[in-house]
Amino acid sequence: MGITLEEIEINAALPINPTIIRIMRVLRIARVLKLLKMATGMRALLDTVVQALPQVGNLGLLFMLLFFIYAALGVELFGKLVCNDENPCEGMSRHATFENFGMAFLTLFQVSTGDNWNGIMKDTLRDCTHDERSCLSSLQFVSPLYFVSFVLTAQFVLINVVVAVLMKHLDDSNKEAQEDAEMDAELELEM
Repeated sequence: MGITLEEIEINAALPINPTIIRIMRVLRIARVLKLLKMATGMRALLDTVVQALPQVGNLGLLFMLLFFIYAALGVELFGKLVCNDENPCEGMSRHATFENFGMAFLTLFQVSTGDNWNGIMKDTLRDCTHDERSCLSSLQFVSPLYFVSFVLTAQFVLINVVVAVLMKHLDDSNKEAQEDAEMDAELELEM
C-alpha cells in the first residue's frame, strides 16, 4: 500500500508520509499470539512471567540502587582519568567513561554485560606520575576491588536471583496445574 501511494504521488494530499505504512508489517508478529491459544505450556510460561513481574520489578529496583551506588563511586574514583596520546586507553573511550554520572551509569551497564570490563579496569590501573593531578595513587588497589565486586554482584548474584524467582514461579504454576489435573481426574472418577 505504501509503495502504491508513493508511485501514485499523492503525497501532497496525505497528512502523513506513506512510507510509514511499511511499519505495519511488524504487526505480523501478532500471528504468533494466536498460537498461544493452542499451546497450553507456552501460555502457562507467559502466565508465570506475568505473575513474577512484581518481584522482578523489585529486583530491578535493587539493580538500579546497585548501579547508582557504583556509578557515584566510579565518578568519584575514576572521573578525572583521561585518555590521550600520553595515556592511551584500551577499554575507556568517549562512550565508556566515568566523567559524569550518566556516562558512568552506561559504562557500568557495559561492564555488567561483560563487554570489555577488564579493559576498562586495566585503564583505571595506570601508574600515576607526581605531577598528574587527575590520578589517585591508591587506584591500583581500589580499582580491582571496585570492578570485581561489581561484576560478581551484578552478573553472578543478581541475575541468578532473577532466574531463581522466575523458576520458583514456574515451579509453583506447574504444581497448580498438576493439582488441577488431579482434581479433574478425581471428578471424572466420581461421575
